[in-house]
Amino acid sequence: MIRSVEYGGESLGWSFPNDYLRSLYDEENDLRFRTYYYPLQLIVNNPSSPNFGKPLAADRYDDAYRRYHWSLKKYHDDEKRIGTLNSYKDHIFYRYAETLLLGAEAAWRVGDLDKALEYINSVRTRAGLNGFASFDLESYLEESARELAFENERWFLLKRLGILVDRVNKYYEMGSNSGNKAIYPMAEHMVNMPISQNHSRQC
Repeated sequence: MIRSVEYGGESLGWSFPNDYLRSLYDEENDLRFRTYYYPLQLIVNNPSSPNFGKPLAADRYDDAYRRYHWSLKKYHDDEKRIGTLNSYKDHIFYRYAETLLLGAEAAWRVGDLDKALEYINSVRTRAGLNGFASFDLESYLEESARELAFENERWFLLKRLGILVDRVNKYYEMGSNSGNKAIYPMAEHMVNMPISQNHSRQC
């Protein structure tokens, strides 16, 4: 492989989607899966390679798990020069889909399940999917994960609902270069950031 804008130019995979997130998508029909992520199959793009134009056999590399793991495209920067790490792509600060999901959660909290269903199905319809027949917390959590993946919302959502520790321990994964996955247990005291008791330290 050679660096190319199509595949991100010079990307770092320290934070990438896990198997749980991928399992939530209808890969054939969910428009977000094709839009938010790079292709699952990379094509050898080095003209001097005998495998040029063929699918990349990623499993031949010791560090394939990190280098060739399926990865997010939301922050792809077409203007970033190949071989550089600097990127000045603007980030989306608010999104209509996020507003709809927050509205669904608010309606659910006050018991208006019809309105919650209307809001969440608006998100699903835009993604090319059929709407849910009813609204429940698990469906909401999964739809939020599909729509807002890696937009820095998940931690706050899970903490707000009081299920952060449970969900982290159930689904968080960390991969080494070779694909080993280690789950690090989260304890209740980790939910809140510690406040220093050293009064001489200024914040």
